[in-house]
Amino acid sequence: HPSILTVLDYGGGGSDWDAPGFEPTTGQLAKQFFDIQNVTTFEPARGQLEKQDADCVVCMDVLEHIFISDIPIVVDELFSLAKKLLVINVAC
Repeated sequence: HPSILTVLDYGGGGSDWDAPGFEPTTGQLAKQFFDIQNVTTFEPARGQLEKQDADCVVCMDVLEHIFISDIPIVVDELFSLAKKLLVINVAC
């Protein structure tokens, strides 16, 4: 969607939105494929501690690693950081 220009990858692990070949037929980067201008990754295990509001917050395979008593706090934070769209995937 053209109004989604910034992404916060919350708990992004080793993801790289600038890695070549995200889209195999064109070789586009993920940022190019989704037409994103800026991606910030929050990953405390890798020392990436910056969290900032973004048009879209992506949280893939993170919540299953959070203590159950902390889930409401983290989900509230995810909603507060997302200006337009929140995408969550829980693997379990």
